[in-house]
Amino acid sequence: FAALNVAVRNAASWTGDKAQAVRMATENPASVYRFCETGALTKGKLADIVVFDDAFNAAKVFVGGKLVYEK
Repeated sequence: FAALNVAVRNAASWTGDKAQAVRMATENPASVYRFCETGALTKGKLADIVVFDDAFNAAKVFVGGKLVYEK
């Protein structure tokens, strides 16, 4: 069992592409489970946002547009 940030960090190291690793953890699962209102930062979609540092640790978290965590 791994936390999502560890999974994204691993995927980024395997693919060499941080953006692709984040998509693998967000857009792809949202698409598979047909969560049409989530999964990407796009106008009209719901978005809770995690801002990662370079090691994919959470630096900031926004929920419902409000900052709820800052490292």
